[in-house]
Amino acid sequence: MCGIVGHVGTTSSAPYLLQGLTNLEYRGYDSAGVALWNQGFVIEKVVGVVAPLTQKLLPLAATSGIGHTRWATHGIANHINAHPHTSVDGRIVLVHNGTIENYNELAIQFQLVDHLTSDTDSEVVASVLDRLLESTGSMSQAIQELMQLLHGSYALVIMDAQTPETLYAVKHRSPLLIGIQEHQHVIVSDASALAESFTEFYVMEDFEYAKVTASDALIFNKLGQRIHKQRFIPYQRSIDRSLGVYQHYMQKEIEEQPVVMRRLIKEWKIDDAITTLIKQASRLVIIASGTSYHAGLVGKHLLETMLQTPVDVLLGSEFAYFPPIQVESTVYLFLSQSGETMDSIRALERLKTTNAMTISLTNAEHSTLARLTHYHVYLHAGVEVAVASTKAYTAQIAVLALLANAVAPLLNMQVELSNVALAMEDVISRSAVIHDLVRSTMSDQRSSFFIGRGVDYALAQEAALKLKEVSYIQAEGFAAAELKHGTIALMEEDTPVVAILSDPRGTLTRSNILEVQARSARGIVISSEQVSQPTDDFVVPAVASLLQSLVMAIPLQYIAYFAALDRGHDIDKPRNLAKSVTVE
Repeated sequence: MCGIVGHVGTTSSAPYLLQGLTNLEYRGYDSAGVALWNQGFVIEKVVGVVAPLTQKLLPLAATSGIGHTRWATHGIANHINAHPHTSVDGRIVLVHNGTIENYNELAIQFQLVDHLTSDTDSEVVASVLDRLLESTGSMSQAIQELMQLLHGSYALVIMDAQTPETLYAVKHRSPLLIGIQEHQHVIVSDASALAESFTEFYVMEDFEYAKVTASDALIFNKLGQRIHKQRFIPYQRSIDRSLGVYQHYMQKEIEEQPVVMRRLIKEWKIDDAITTLIKQASRLVIIASGTSYHAGLVGKHLLETMLQTPVDVLLGSEFAYFPPIQVESTVYLFLSQSGETMDSIRALERLKTTNAMTISLTNAEHSTLARLTHYHVYLHAGVEVAVASTKAYTAQIAVLALLANAVAPLLNMQVELSNVALAMEDVISRSAVIHDLVRSTMSDQRSSFFIGRGVDYALAQEAALKLKEVSYIQAEGFAAAELKHGTIALMEEDTPVVAILSDPRGTLTRSNILEVQARSARGIVISSEQVSQPTDDFVVPAVASLLQSLVMAIPLQYIAYFAALDRGHDIDKPRNLAKSVTVE
């Protein structure tokens, strides 16, 4: 992975490719490259940001080309491993998202081992396709045979030196879309890449391939039969890249969370079939990864309290290969910001072999999870540019609360989410206090801990992840009482231990803070008004107890942001991370 852009038309391709790759930078990557047809392939690659490619490529008048931003999976981030990759004889050039599980076997089968120059699986695919093309004489036949040979996930955009004004696209388990305009087409892994210029797209499904020229985009199934698709217009047409008064997108997105709450009040709607399904369920299982998994842990508390239905929260990567025993009338909720999280998609594929009912909650209406589940619920968070998720996290929690309340009305959600938005704004207005706290306790430390009980334990896990993601401070989230069962051995002088206190049932956490302070660690208390004490370091306004976690999330996100700011890191593009994890 990470980002793909292809263009073919009657005008210069370079501006589209460069703009598309720049728009996809927010997803995270470590190298980039472009191939253009200019009476022969012109391939330029760079380790690092896209910008250096501009001067080399913009003067070229080529009308077909492909580009890629790479997040390293096979081989380190260097010029050789960067995409595009060429076949051994140079006829085929391609870009690839995904991972090919049997690339070593294919390299041996097609006698490529001694001819490869990179460490990537993608180069193997290029040369295998070249060999198949030689034997079949037909690109369509070669692609069909290639799909039978490849094991794993792939979104491929291919150029052939013998038909350079045609792009070929192949897709399995990794997103790929075709943007449509008169006299030109683009192929992208994310509609936001060129949503400013292309408003209508075809979505490719697994084991489909496409033949795309300036005048037409033909899509076929794996048997070579033509498929006619409906066009769609993405809900989010483009990414708002203006920072305004903000230094970073992460800061902007933290402070957009009150807007997200108000948008949910206005835009929220739910299919009656979904509420009926939830009401009839004997058990709910939330499947997610990363930040979405932590939102699911908070959601478990909400759903069990409001619905009185047992809820499990499972990692997609674990469920895909180590699924629990199936229970009749279980409904599975897939939680994902992008809707393209490969771990969750693999888990969903396993469920497809059963009669289980599935619902996705994503921030992308036409994502893979949205299309493959029985029902979809949209998050309305708006596009996140920063790699570290903030507003999508709270949107997920809020949507789970709205979903639960639709099934078992307990709160006036319009009023209560309005109160949440106001409380968030209060915290945002006092962000300088959090910065001072971080500067004096956290920014120069090498490790830290977050503790809490109940839903605050779930918040602690997300707070630790955020701090790790952007500040690179080693951080762990623990159930507060578990500290003394081993982890307290790590307490050293001035080690920051952040206690999260929002629930009266969890106030015994204060005793755990005393325990770490007795070992010379630095205790920091972030509390809500209803359980606060005058000595607490930061207090957030009280809202409905079931929604208090939405407000508590804001200071915890600020802790991560300010620690990264003080340490001088690239906050919006943390090292080694990608926004949408489309590989296992």
